[in-house]
Amino acid sequence: MIVNWMFRADYFLLSWGYAMKESFFLSVRAVVPMFLLVITGYTLRRINLIKAEIIKPINKLVFSVFLTSNLIKSLISADLSTSFSWQLSVYIVMAHLVMLIGLWWVVPRYIREKKRAGSFIQCVYRSNCVLIGFSICANLFGTAGASTMALNLAIMVPFYNIFSVILLTYFAGSDAEGGLSFSAVLKSIVTNPLIISSFVGILLSAFQIRLPEIIQEPLFDLA
Repeated sequence: MIVNWMFRADYFLLSWGYAMKESFFLSVRAVVPMFLLVITGYTLRRINLIKAEIIKPINKLVFSVFLTSNLIKSLISADLSTSFSWQLSVYIVMAHLVMLIGLWWVVPRYIREKKRAGSFIQCVYRSNCVLIGFSICANLFGTAGASTMALNLAIMVPFYNIFSVILLTYFAGSDAEGGLSFSAVLKSIVTNPLIISSFVGILLSAFQIRLPEIIQEPLFDLA
């Protein structure tokens, strides 16, 4: 009986060790490529190949051109029937809502200054799914993961924009200029490059529209 229990314990430890090893290497494979990119950027900045004054336009270029191209590329090759999961989309939205409501209730009890409280809540609940989440999904699950994430970005980006405006306007209190402008929120959504590219990619994929090679090739190079 003792031998039997020892065998089970050894089997459990071996299985647990193997699972931990697999999880570790999976995490490394997902995170290290992004970490190396950050180190590369930091090194280029330290040796002055990247100047401080060009960082802002580079960020705008990445957001407006490269990320949008990547989203379209991911969605063009996606099978919407398998990539989209309404259960996952509902889970993502509900998880963010629960976290936002909880922070809205807890944070003002510890940060008395309303503007600081609003900024703190936004920094906590507004995840960096566009850069970090999208990259991790692509690194872990390839084209399928990138496609699923791209579809959910079409939901999450408007969610972030709407609730950020509501949150910051509420906590700005009497100092808010003009109050909550729904027209401004709507404009920020319909003119957002990520939203536009997501819907373009979804339409191309849904109606199986193939871009001419002369357009698709440079688009994929930008991605």
